[in-house]
Amino acid sequence: MVKEIYLQGQGQKWSLGNDFQNYRNFFPSYGLKISKSFIPFNKIVYLSNKYTACKSILHHLKNKLVFDYFHGHPKISPEFENIFKNIQENIHKFSRIRVSNSIIEKLFIDHGLEKKISKIFLGVETEKFKFNLKTKNYLKEKLKISKNSIVIGSFQKDSVGWAKSKSPKLIKGPDILIKAISKIYSAYENIFIILVGPEREYVKQELSNLGIPFCHFYEDEYYNIIKYYSLLDFYFISSREEGGPKTLLEAMSCGVPVISTPVGQANDIIDNFNSFKSETFEADEISSIFLNNIKKKNLNDVKNRAEKTAKIHDFSNQKETWKSFFSI
Repeated sequence: MVKEIYLQGQGQKWSLGNDFQNYRNFFPSYGLKISKSFIPFNKIVYLSNKYTACKSILHHLKNKLVFDYFHGHPKISPEFENIFKNIQENIHKFSRIRVSNSIIEKLFIDHGLEKKISKIFLGVETEKFKFNLKTKNYLKEKLKISKNSIVIGSFQKDSVGWAKSKSPKLIKGPDILIKAISKIYSAYENIFIILVGPEREYVKQELSNLGIPFCHFYEDEYYNIIKYYSLLDFYFISSREEGGPKTLLEAMSCGVPVISTPVGQANDIIDNFNSFKSETFEADEISSIFLNNIKKKNLNDVKNRAEKTAKIHDFSNQKETWKSFFSI
């Protein structure tokens, strides 16, 4: 019998908070019980995040500790070296660690920790993330976006901190995004950029300096971002490292072709028939992929394959994987 699961990470901001909202929503449908205890005892405790996992003392209360490690490869992002080292040194505390892509899976395997991990992709609610033509037309008219404009989306947090900093969070590749969009704009001016998410100050500043039209939105309720996917013709992922990102499958579920750097589960899922993946992190390559595909007649085939891919990874299809994860 599965023990009760105590979700320590509820109430976090933006993407992390949505992860735990999904856990609360879907675990009961998998036959798993969410603990309502004030202080967990003899439970499975889903820790808030990898940054604070090693500080937890809840294993002393006969709890089994699990947490997510989506990104943070020390060779890719050296700032995670100490975090990963601390996890190695405290590995006895943890019963299971969820990873979301093959790059991080290999990191743990290479350090002899394969028995501690389980790879579960960041899923998507395909019944919620759907293209809506009425929404598209309404928002285009409201935002005064030309019917002929090709709309590019980027939904993430890519400035440092939470105080409207204009310093770029380089792991998210906002500098790559700006360089790629700049190159596109010099060859094809009829584009419009939709930015969604907190702390987009660097990208907003750079787009303004370049004279490239854009709108920025931040929604306190994560699911309110769904409507913006219906506006998009392409979705860009320009990160240097990612766990997913979850926007990959969200965009694909809405039939939006993704152009991504070779990161996270984008590296696992994109096959260049259901979306497009660069081989490098160069803005030249990303812009070329866009310019080579905007007029292609088979884009509808790409959109259809993207939607089918998203359905494979719907939360409803992850039941057995999660039940196995909690068999500890």
